[in-house]
Amino acid sequence: MDSDKSISHIDLQEIDNAVNAKMTRLSNLIDNVVKNMYWPVGRLLESSKDLVGGYVIDL
Repeated sequence: MDSDKSISHIDLQEIDNAVNAKMTRLSNLIDNVVKNMYWPVGRLLESSKDLVGGYVIDL
């Protein structure tokens, strides 16, 4: 039973790490799209991000 718990713990940690890595990549992708393709909107979002403390994505 102890080995099952440790395996589950490792699996959950790997899943957590993978999700965090994907969210970081997604966040970077959104940043790049907003800054490069929609730079006027990106500038507006950057200024509004400071006000609301996060992204408001409504392109």
